[in-house]
Amino acid sequence: MMERKAGSGPNMTPMVDVVMCILIFFMLGSEFLVPEKLLASDLQTLSAGSVGGEILNQPVPAVRLVLKLERRGDVTWLAGSDGTLLAMDKAGKPDPAVAAFLSGKKSALSATAEVIISPGSRVPYQDVISVYDGCVSARFKQVAFSPAGKVVE
Repeated sequence: MMERKAGSGPNMTPMVDVVMCILIFFMLGSEFLVPEKLLASDLQTLSAGSVGGEILNQPVPAVRLVLKLERRGDVTWLAGSDGTLLAMDKAGKPDPAVAAFLSGKKSALSATAEVIISPGSRVPYQDVISVYDGCVSARFKQVAFSPAGKVVE
């Protein structure tokens, strides 16, 4: 009499369970939304003839001040979004010119102004912290960093 062999392959059920768990993990961890900068704004627009004739119920968007730090040779340069260019002190201490620049900007901007510090890839960490300290001493409430070497628009 002939012997019948049952299917002796590997059990695939645990592998399918693991693959499904990994798939669900990656689906939940990924972003499905488009970044906000690409979406159309919901703010009302006014024509030239109606300026001052309507009261808007929506808040005005915050002003953004981008501070770009670039390293040229041994000097770190601070470039404001208005075209101002300042050389920072090499000593690693708070620079009085940067502090004066940031204090002047604080008095000219609204209380909800957003400051984004955008360092270049070669900028020393201490220079980034010096600019952050200047923002704190100027009493900016919303200060953020962009990744090193990334261009902020």
